[in-house]
Amino acid sequence: MKILMTTVMAAMMLTSFAGTAMAQGNPAPRYEGSVIGASFGFYTLTTWWYWYNSTASPGSREHYPIHVYSRKVISTYFEKRALFNLGKFSTAARGELLISLMGGSKEDWLPLGETISDGGMTYGFGGLMKFAYPTKLSENLPVAPYAGLGVLYLIVNSNGEGVGQQFAGDSDYDYASGWADFMFSVPMSLGVDFDLSKYVLTFEYRFNLFGSASTDWEPVGYAPDGTDIGVDALIFAVSLKL
Repeated sequence: MKILMTTVMAAMMLTSFAGTAMAQGNPAPRYEGSVIGASFGFYTLTTWWYWYNSTASPGSREHYPIHVYSRKVISTYFEKRALFNLGKFSTAARGELLISLMGGSKEDWLPLGETISDGGMTYGFGGLMKFAYPTKLSENLPVAPYAGLGVLYLIVNSNGEGVGQQFAGDSDYDYASGWADFMFSVPMSLGVDFDLSKYVLTFEYRFNLFGSASTDWEPVGYAPDGTDIGVDALIFAVSLKL
């Protein structure tokens, strides 16, 4: 939430600065062309589940597992700018491929919040429609604060190694076998592009608006039903103008 508020405040400050620059007769920078780039992101992915364990004793059959995945994600992307303009705002469309080779998983439904996996690959793809407000921080530093709406599909694998043994190691949960969650998200992005002549530096915060998940995790043979997901990501990117 602090990251979100900070990003919103930064965007508001940049927009206010843009109005002052316009009033002083400084034209807005051009926001056009295409870029290709790479990013590094710190992702926290959360899945919520409903699991009915018919083998348990009456009164303890309903469970609500929560899995929290910390992933360091690398992506490559292509972005086309200036699809169309809406007054002083300009639009851009981005497509990206994502992969992560590191990161752990924890549960947040048993008493201790133990590790349920110490690694596993994550990969997926996504798209984003951006609405940018091109302006300048100085004569030689064009910037473009933006908001965007996208789609994101991720396959989040967990290797089942390093499982905590006090509660999460219970054989009924079967975490040691490893599993994958399949996440679909409609995220919102808030960020800023810094135009450095041939390159663009981008800082972005991404969070889930709504989505769904399925899984091949089958504790005692019954796959849980997904009830909700969460996506929170802080992303740093560098792109090359084409």
